[in-house]
Amino acid sequence: MPVEQTNVSQAPAVTPKKVAVPAEVDFDGTAAKYDRRRITVEPGVNTIVRVAEGHLNRIVTPFQHPQVRTTATNATTQVSDSVVYVAPASSAPVTLYLTEKGDEMTAVSLTLVPRRVPPRSFEVDVQGHMPRAVSAKAEKWERASDYQQAITNVMRTLALGQIPPGYSMSRGAKSEPPYCYQPGLKFEFMQSIQGHDFWVAVGRMSNVSGYRIEFEENACLYERRVAGVAAWPRIILQPGQQSEVYVVMRHVAETQDRAPERPSLIQSDLTARVPAAAPRQPAPAPAPMARPAPVTSAPAPAPVAASEWKVMYPPFPTAKSAREKVGQLRAMGYPAETYADGGDLFVRIPGYTSREDANRAMAKLHQKGEVSLTVSGGY
Repeated sequence: MPVEQTNVSQAPAVTPKKVAVPAEVDFDGTAAKYDRRRITVEPGVNTIVRVAEGHLNRIVTPFQHPQVRTTATNATTQVSDSVVYVAPASSAPVTLYLTEKGDEMTAVSLTLVPRRVPPRSFEVDVQGHMPRAVSAKAEKWERASDYQQAITNVMRTLALGQIPPGYSMSRGAKSEPPYCYQPGLKFEFMQSIQGHDFWVAVGRMSNVSGYRIEFEENACLYERRVAGVAAWPRIILQPGQQSEVYVVMRHVAETQDRAPERPSLIQSDLTARVPAAAPRQPAPAPAPMARPAPVTSAPAPAPVAASEWKVMYPPFPTAKSAREKVGQLRAMGYPAETYADGGDLFVRIPGYTSREDANRAMAKLHQKGEVSLTVSGGY
């Protein structure tokens, strides 16, 4: 029986099928980058990380005393200082919530995917979060000297490129960085150094003007929480030059930072004129004494308390806009300050001993383009 021969070159071409090999991907389908040793996460947003199955994995948390919450039964966890050790026993994913002990406001959510890889060690940073340090080492170092010397020691250590003992560092500005304003200078805060009684905002100061500028420390002293200000390596900047600026802040809230009130043992005319709410108001900045009014034949007016008359601005929509206005006024020589009343934020200029002096100051501000000003007194 004759055998039919087929020309191989005439046979239909067969395209080999490509076999899809599963890749390590995150749940959203994007390729996972597992070679990172530092992971930045958002509070409350779950992040998927590959870890070693059957081995001990090390997670360096941003918390001083982390606590672990999980329902996984296939993994064991252990906490040592700020480090969490996790050992998955199978390939089933392990979901963890990491928080600071006693503070549930900021949580790190991780899903650990065990794989047959070597043990992993990585550091977790929380975006926009700076935990308050409770390190006994930082407290001991700060209180080894008096208050003023402790502030000096903090700034000197940072200027030398070191971190004070017991302190921790976070990249990026804190949610409420300090406000600094000086014409011709640009301030950018990019590091937060956290201690026990203090935290320090470290920033870059640039001369963006076309002339030489000497940095003034009071450019960053607009807030009660500021304990000290310094710059290094230079305080005189030529056009385009830069320097670091250190603003030491107190942890104590402004409302808790005021001195306690002492009841008076006498009742005099002076104390009778002081309104009850006055002790709770922030102390106004020192102001130059107003020029005495010319002597006239009219009877002398009754004496009034210092800083009774003020030039008032209308409410500001945001705290930032109010601080900017305060900075502009202080650069012009006015002892401006912010204060809250009934949920609104105002800017005022205290320090006038009579309505006439306050009216004259308001008229000068009108000439400089300031509008919607009023004069107030009695508190």
